[in-house]
Amino acid sequence: MAFGIEQSTEGGGVGVAAAAPRRRPDAAPRRRPPYAGLLRVAAVVVFIYLTWYQSTNFISILSLTAIWALATVGLGLVLGAAGQISLCQASFVLVGAYMYGIIAKEWSGPTLLALIASAGAGAVIALLVSPVLRARGYYLAIATMAVSLLTTAVITTGNWIPGGNAGLIGVPRLSVFGYEFRTETAYLWLAVALLVVSIAILHYRYGRGHMRRAIQALHHDEDLLAGYGGHSSRLKLEVFLVGGLLAGLCGGLYAGDFGYVSVNGFGLVESFALALAVFIGGQGRMTGAVLGALIYQASFIILGEQLAEYRFLLLGAIVVVTVHFFPRGLMPSLHDFEGWVPALPFRRRAAVEAAADHPELAPVEPLALRVAGVTKSFGALTAVADVSVTVRPGSLTALIGPNGAGKTTLLDMIAGDQYVSGGEILIDGDYVTESGRVSRARLGIARTYQRVRLVPSLTVLDNVLIGVDQAARGAGVGERERRRRAEAALVDVGLGDRHEAEVGSLTFGQRRLVEMARAIASHPRLALLDEPSSGLNDAEVEGFAEVIRRLHGTGCTVLLVEHNLPFVRSLAEDIVALDRGRLLAHGTTEEVFAMPEFQRSYVGTVEAT
Repeated sequence: MAFGIEQSTEGGGVGVAAAAPRRRPDAAPRRRPPYAGLLRVAAVVVFIYLTWYQSTNFISILSLTAIWALATVGLGLVLGAAGQISLCQASFVLVGAYMYGIIAKEWSGPTLLALIASAGAGAVIALLVSPVLRARGYYLAIATMAVSLLTTAVITTGNWIPGGNAGLIGVPRLSVFGYEFRTETAYLWLAVALLVVSIAILHYRYGRGHMRRAIQALHHDEDLLAGYGGHSSRLKLEVFLVGGLLAGLCGGLYAGDFGYVSVNGFGLVESFALALAVFIGGQGRMTGAVLGALIYQASFIILGEQLAEYRFLLLGAIVVVTVHFFPRGLMPSLHDFEGWVPALPFRRRAAVEAAADHPELAPVEPLALRVAGVTKSFGALTAVADVSVTVRPGSLTALIGPNGAGKTTLLDMIAGDQYVSGGEILIDGDYVTESGRVSRARLGIARTYQRVRLVPSLTVLDNVLIGVDQAARGAGVGERERRRRAEAALVDVGLGDRHEAEVGSLTFGQRRLVEMARAIASHPRLALLDEPSSGLNDAEVEGFAEVIRRLHGTGCTVLLVEHNLPFVRSLAEDIVALDRGRLLAHGTTEEVFAMPEFQRSYVGTVEAT
């Protein structure tokens, strides 16, 4: 049998084919055996069997798994879905457990109230330490590690905390409306019920529609989310509070089940183990977090008493195997059996209908832009020096200059991505110099970037839907209508057949077009385009020019940063030329190209008149 590689040349792709097997045009694609899915299922079954075989009380293991799964699911939302590296989840569990013990034992309060207070305590502590969310990446990881160490130290040394170092002994079991949860089985069913309700609520809130896209954008590029009007800081705080609440609830159930609370077993090591559990089960998947919780609990049992000290070695080995063989985690999914499980046809029909009959781009009320004496300094380096520019509403203005002229920096200041060192920026006559990027985006500003910025975990259509979400914010537009608008935007840029494609499967030119479709879908009144022709061939540049003309035809004000002078001359009505951070020329295209100082700076000679 001959083997080959084929890639569609439609939409600007590059075709490569070699000895491809012939097939009838109407033949269905050959289904590949779901080896990865079967291996995942086998691994899960073997692990559960070994846990059952080694345990003397399997119900107790399941009960502990269900209780700790609440904290793991909360961390799955924070770490797996939103991408915020939090290593203090076990500390929130500890606070919740102490709150339950204090109310139920020390104050002899109702245990149901104590359980509710434990969840609230987890959320309150998360709120108190939420300033650490200003950090990103490994800085956030270090900050949350400090929170974990601080929490343990406060509870250990605080004389005002009941029990102190010794902990709380004899904590009453949970009693709800006269029914007391006395057995492990009762706690198992209660924890499972709370777990199912929690996962359902989290899925309803964060697992679909615009919130799912916002969470994924927050995970991969929170600046991009803010650039399209999403409050990334508020969303981070929200998921952090939800994670703390579920951890506190876990602590309350744990205290009621075991009747004892101490700092042991809730430190930094346990927080790190919970993060490993999220990773092993599958980042961003709530059911994967439950499987991770099972593996976390089973690691106490599966090696037996003689090898218990090698528990974290086992977890590490599972992580290595997961990274190598199952990058998406051990939890099986329908994706693993793609081609073997019937696919729902409604999405494909919706896309075909949208591609066949889509509306023209709706007209907009353009924004005027005025930049007055703007300066931007990075220490001793002045990137933009006292630049004053007025961009007429509805115009197509090119911002040009050599490398290092300050073009992107000026665009960043207009969009709110960079603070202004001096001067002022006015949009439609309103002073916005000190406004953030979110408030400016909600005025109707869309942005493309010098380096293409797409969310890799989302499909092409979902990436475009981020722009639609900006335009539809507060307008009560349903998901079906949002999808129709996004599909229409993809048709406008010539990618109507790639709406369900993965971003990684696109050519560079197609990714540029997806970014442009996202900007178009946001229904902008001012579009800031940063070097859109960069990296494109001549045919792609001409197609991109036509897309920009269509966008400009809606009335949208366009400010275009470019190096390609023929491309600029074919599009722009006005030109702003920068040189070494200073304004060199500003006028109509023909006026600027005729200026001797412009010719000397950009061409090197002055044309004879």
